[in-house]
Parts: sequence; structure tokens; C-alpha cells
Amino acid sequence: MKSFADKINELNTQHVYPFHMPGHKRRMELINPYDIDITEIDGYDNLHNPEGMIKQLEDRISGMYDEKHEFIEKSYVLVNGSTCGILSAISAVTQYGDRILMARNSHKSAYNAVYIRGLEADYIYPEYIKWLGMNAAIEPDRLRNILTCIKADHGTENENHGKSRCSYKFERKTFKLLIGGSTASNACSMQGYKNGEKSEITGKYKAVYITSPTYEGIVCDIAELSKITHESGIPLIVDEAHGAHFGLADGFPDTAIKHGADIVIQSIHKTLMGMTQTALLHVSSEAVISGRVNIDKLEYFLRLYQTSSPSYVLMASVDECVSVLERRENRSELFKSYMDKIDRIHKKSKKWKDIHIFAPELTENVDKKKIYDYDRGKLVIYSESGAMSGREIYDMLGNKYALQLEMSLGRYCLAMTSCMDSDAGFDRLAAALSEIDEYICRNLLKHNYPAEDGKAEVFNIRNKKSGIWTQGQRRIEKKYTIAQAFDMPKVMKAAEAGDISGDYGYVYPPGIPFIVPGEVVTKEILCDIINAKVSGYEVHGVDFKDDVPYMNFVQDCITREHN
Repeated sequence: MKSFADKINELNTQHVYPFHMPGHKRRMELINPYDIDITEIDGYDNLHNPEGMIKQLEDRISGMYDEKHEFIEKSYVLVNGSTCGILSAISAVTQYGDRILMARNSHKSAYNAVYIRGLEADYIYPEYIKWLGMNAAIEPDRLRNILTCIKADHGTENENHGKSRCSYKFERKTFKLLIGGSTASNACSMQGYKNGEKSEITGKYKAVYITSPTYEGIVCDIAELSKITHESGIPLIVDEAHGAHFGLADGFPDTAIKHGADIVIQSIHKTLMGMTQTALLHVSSEAVISGRVNIDKLEYFLRLYQTSSPSYVLMASVDECVSVLERRENRSELFKSYMDKIDRIHKKSKKWKDIHIFAPELTENVDKKKIYDYDRGKLVIYSESGAMSGREIYDMLGNKYALQLEMSLGRYCLAMTSCMDSDAGFDRLAAALSEIDEYICRNLLKHNYPAEDGKAEVFNIRNKKSGIWTQGQRRIEKKYTIAQAFDMPKVMKAAEAGDISGDYGYVYPPGIPFIVPGEVVTKEILCDIINAKVSGYEVHGVDFKDDVPYMNFVQDCITREHN
């Protein structure tokens, strides 16, 4: 049996190139980790009460993002990932049982914080790029409408964000699933709740929590969202896990902490050179001065959620990352080379007929209002005609070309890049996508290029098994809070519309739940879960038995309804 180390090292011996996190791309050097694996001995500081070398590292981090010391009050090194930062941030600005407004496309760790603190969570929904099936930015006016209790005119807000190619008959012991193209009956249209977000608020929110950038790199208007949130006297927490490189060089968006966010959490292992689990948390000076964030309370929860035996190996990797980037001339040179690589692959992609890399500034059918800014380091790859699903492109790149991407989701797949990527890696990806594009045009399309309307009749050419589902877009009726539902007696059973979920159901990555505890199952949600499964994805929280989805559901409601 191979050791873990030998198994992992196969990625190097087999020349599998990493277009996925961590951002160091296995190209950083660190001395033997066992040589520096210590505990909190004399002279080596303590992460939970830093006064020496760790405090100096945190001060250097603040200076790297805020050279003039204008907006960051304090930065913290995290060794339990952005997860512990998110848990700490939400816990620090709420009391048990408070109400919070959070983006529905939040990472599962934010939902865990809601559970731990017994919070009542209401949701604000991101904009949606329908044709790509991808979440976009949070619209500031939508936030303003919620916080001022003014009902937004949602109109066609949730009108059919594309239709799910899944029709099924679901009875207690009978389950039939038909996957097809244009001939499939669209029984699972993406309806949802017409009212969208709640227009009547039964308690004051204690905080607003959003994700920016999204997994795919879409950035919100943080300055405006911060202004609106602060008008209500509450803090804005931003999950910037995928934006640790923001604000460090030209060509990329600014970090949210510079534009008014009160607490910002970043994963330096995702897009910079830190080892997996390393992350940062920043608190703004204005948040502390205004009293929106209590530093003592925040630090209490950081001690609570972080391990009591923090890894000095991980902290050493944070130090290595900062040592490379804290000098402006070093990072300018590094990021200029990085941006050149991105520009080259986008230039090459213009020659491809069907395979494209998402570029909102160049894509005609993208509503620019839905995308305030964009991280060009996230390469969202898709087939314009739909001849290949995101999963199929992802699999072909991995199996045929030894290019391991970060994830696939519905129509697209995602190549995560960083300033540590090599020219050879980018060239391999461009060459592979060029060959896939040629393969699609020669073998899968009736013509060498999609029809004039941009939609070739691909689904009639091939028997595709690629469903479409939403991530963080459904408006779902809520019967219980997450904490109430999760702690109630539950039963594992075949899913039916009307059941109340006792667990989460989600695809990871990206970790955005289809449904959370306390919400009512609908046929549309079942369609999303089924389509994800038949498209080749593992749906966490859901077991399939003979193609029937089983989940944990709140037991007392089931007993009451079926007696």
C-alpha cells in the first residue's frame, strides 16, 4: 500500500499540472517541515496571544495590504482556514438568537455559524447569469430595499432562470427520471417564490454577510454595499476567500477592506502561496472606531474556533508568502508576468469557435450591471453551443491532457490560476482547449460553427446526460431556523415535496447549499439534486438508493402530516 506522500507525489511524477488551489502550485520551497514543527515554546510567541514574531508577521500583513496604514486596524493569521475566520466574524457581531442578512450563495461555513449561534437568517440573492448558470454580484439597490423595509419590485426577478432538463414522476415507491434535450418535458422549471426576499422584517439585522468575489471571480460593489449597510448602523462582513491577491497589484480588483467592509476574510492558500488551511482576517479601523466590531469579542472567538495547537509549519508558509510579496517591486514584477500569461491565453481563445473563456468585458450577452468587477485570474471555460458540459470539458482536460482543474459546475468548468503558475502550464491549457474546440466543431456540431442565433441543435445530435441546476437562487419557504431544524428528531427517508429538511444538500465545490435545515422541499429542489447527481456530481447530505434521493428530514412534521 502506498503512503500518502508517495500517492500525492504521483501528481508530480505524472506531470499533472494544477489549475486548482493551493495557489503556490507546488512551486514554493520550504525546509523539511519536521525541522520547524514546534509548539508554543519560550521565545517563539503564541498565536492566541501574539507579542513577538507572530505579532510582527500580522503587522507586516496589515502593511502589505495597507501601506499607508489608512484603513486596516488589525490583521490576524488563521491556521484553520477561512472557515474559522467566518465562524469568528459572524459570532463576534451577533448574540445568540439574533437575526442576520446573508447572501444565499454563501459558503457552508457561514451557515454553520448561523447554526452555532442559533441565528435567524434571511437571505439576499445574487444576480444571475442565466445562459451560463452562474451567480453574479449582489445588487446594492436590493440590499437597500431590504434594510429599509421597502418592498422591491421583483417583477421578473425570479422568472425561469433557465429550465431544468429533468422531468420525473415521484411517488412513495416509484421514481422515474427522464433526461433529455428539447423533447424533455420541463416539469421542473425554475419557479421559486415570486416575492423574492422578505419585504417585512420582524427584527433588526445585526450584520450583513456576503461573498465577494464569488468562486468564479465576480466582485460586488463593496463601497456602495458598505455605505448602505453602515446607514443601518451594522457591520458588513465579506468572505473574500478567493481574493487574497486583491489590492496587491494593478489589473486586479481592490480588496474589500479598502472600500468600507468591516471584517474581511481571505484564504492565502487559494490564490497566493500559503499552504492549505492558511488564511487571514482583517478588521477595518472605522469598524472599531464606530463600535460596529468589538476587537476583544472577535479575538475571543478566534481563540475558540482555532486549534489550541497552531501549526508553526503553516505559519512559516504564511511568512514565506509575505516575504515574497511585501516588497512592492517584487510583487509588481511577479504579477506583471502573471497578467501577461492571462492576456496571452485570452488572446489565443479568440481563435476558438466553440470553447470560450468567460470575459465579461468582451461578452455581449452579459448584463454589466450584474458584474461590478471581475478577477481575470479565474478562467471560467465553457462550450458556447453546449456540445460539451462543464463536467465533460473538465474530465477531458484531466484524463487526456493531465490538467487538473478546480471544479466543474453545470455548463462550465473553472481553472484557478495564480501568480505562481508557469508559462508552460498556461501553454498546455491553451493547446488542450484549442484541440477540444476543434474536436467539438468536427465531431459534435452539424456545422463548424453554431447557427446564427448562437445555438446549434446539440441536444438532438447526442444523448447528453447533463442537467442544469441552480446554486443559491431558489426562494424556499422556511419553517424553522437552521438550529431548530438541525436539533429536532430526524428520519432518513425518500425525499418528497413538502418535507422539511433536517440537513444540508450541496455539491462541493463550491459548497453552496441547494437546501438548508428548516426549509421545505419542492419539486424544483428535487430536480436540482437529481440533475446534479446524474451529471456526475456527488451531492453531500443526500444518499441515492435505486436513483431515489434520501435525506434526513424533520421527524415530527413527517409524523404529523402522514398520520
